Amino acid sequence: ILNVAVSYDLSQQLTLGAKYGFRYREEAARGSDAFTKSVAHLGILRLDYEIVHNWDIMGEGRAMLFPETNSTDFGAVLGVYRDFGDNFRLGGGYAWGGVSDDLRSLETERNGVFVNLIGKF
Repeated sequence: ILNVAVSYDLSQQLTLGAKYGFRYREEAARGSDAFTKSVAHLGILRLDYEIVHNWDIMGEGRAMLFPETNSTDFGAVLGVYRDFGDNFRLGGGYAWGGVSDDLRSLETERNGVFVNLIGKF
C-alpha cells in the first residue's frame, strides 16, 4: 500500500486537499497454489472550510478504480470538526458510497454516520 496526500491553502478559510493511494496484493486461492493479483487505485479530493475559529466543515469526493475487473466505485463524505487546542480534534458526519480511505478494507458499502477523534503531536 502506498499513499500520498497534499493540501494547499487557497485562502485563510479554504484548504484544498488531494490524496492518491495504490494497493497491490497477491492472494492464494483456498486449496490451491495459484495466486490472484488485486490492484486498486484510490483518488480523493477534499475541501475544508473554516466557519469560525476552531470549527471546520469538510467535503470529500472519492473514487476507487479496480483495473482487473474494469470497475470504479464512488463515494462522498461530509463532516464537521471542532479543534480543542493544537493537539485534539473531534468530528462527525456522514459517508455515502463504497469507498474507504483505508486501502486494506474490502467492504463495498460504507454508508452511515461516523465519529472521528484525532490526536496531533
